[in-house]
Amino acid sequence: MNKPMMIQCFFFSVLHAVLATQSMC
Repeated sequence: MNKPMMIQCFFFSVLHAVLATQSMC
C-alpha cells in the first residue's frame, strides 16, 4: 500500500473528526 493520497485522506478524516465536523473525502 503505497498511496500518499490515501494517507492524506485518512489524515484529513481524523482532523475533521477532531474538529467535530463532517469529514468528506
